[in-house]
Amino acid sequence: MRIEIPGKPPTINQIYAGAHWAERKKIKDAWRWRVKAALTENPQKPVEHYPVTVEVIVQFTGRRYDWENCAFAAKLVQDALIAEGILENDSPPYISRGTLIPIKGPEDKVIYVIYQARPQTTEQEPPLAA
Repeated sequence: MRIEIPGKPPTINQIYAGAHWAERKKIKDAWRWRVKAALTENPQKPVEHYPVTVEVIVQFTGRRYDWENCAFAAKLVQDALIAEGILENDSPPYISRGTLIPIKGPEDKVIYVIYQARPQTTEQEPPLAA
């Protein structure tokens, strides 16, 4: 599953520098609406098989962020996907691993890719032919 959200996210440095809680809420709410708009344009079904792995690609037209500065973008999008019912939770039993990738590109955006686990089957494998 691939979800693209236009816009340049704030850095973790901007938040770590002591942004007031009201400013953080304003940023979180704005990104929730961006994710909601992206899902309206490109509807997705909720994840059915956990745990998932995620890849967060943060694309920049100008100077790229350091990879760790992309962590806040991942958190903003992930929390919005939970609120929208696409992800059930972001704890380790649900998201086992994530990757942050800053890249240069033609527009500022966050690309959130979810790789779902394969469903477990209760059927036994057929025996190997002799």
